[in-house]
Amino acid sequence: MQIDLESLQEIVIAAGREELLPRYARVERTHKADGSVLTEADLAVQERIAAQLQARWPETGFLGEEMTADEQQVILDSDKPAS
Repeated sequence: MQIDLESLQEIVIAAGREELLPRYARVERTHKADGSVLTEADLAVQERIAAQLQARWPETGFLGEEMTADEQQVILDSDKPAS
């Protein structure tokens, strides 16, 4: 399986432009268990990127920064290569 980097770049740029930037000045913040900041924008971008990668490359698992450790472990334990 070959991931087209140009398509990946388009997905990430669009997610940032359409999900992150509109929320920039009015983002609600919470904190993760490790103390780092988690925002609505973080979750929206991750959800959008994950959905678009799954639609484009369904054979690849998505490992997201905002996932819980348990969610990440499920991806790491699967047969799918993680992106």
